[in-house]
Amino acid sequence: MVGEALRAMGEVQLTPLLDLLLRRAELLGRKAVQEVLRQFPAKDLAEHLTEHLIGHLTGQLLSHRADPLVDAPHIHDELHACLRVAAPNRDAPARLGQLLKERLPALPEEARAPLQAALDALQKKEETKGKHAGINLL
Repeated sequence: MVGEALRAMGEVQLTPLLDLLLRRAELLGRKAVQEVLRQFPAKDLAEHLTEHLIGHLTGQLLSHRADPLVDAPHIHDELHACLRVAAPNRDAPARLGQLLKERLPALPEEARAPLQAALDALQKKEETKGKHAGINLL
């Protein structure tokens, strides 16, 4: 019921909810939160998470912290956080990967390098596990 109400309110509520879940991952274990995330359209969820990640990278560039060797682990953590939020929604993780791949060429090299490194590391980790769990990032 809460999920339906939030979904009816649409995009206005999605951004604050995702911001909260990205900051407080422990909330993702709650069934009500998972149900809310399942009810949002995968496209909307993935687009918001993509914007979060791209915005995070842009913020690092503007704050003069654009060293790919330093930032790759941090971006990897942000990518994992976005994937954890997307995970309850069956189609959102794959859509997130697709959107990130589409956005990579348009990013400045300083942002592209750490994001590509994080995507590569995640893909390698998934291949090592021998399963993709529906997350096809590359």
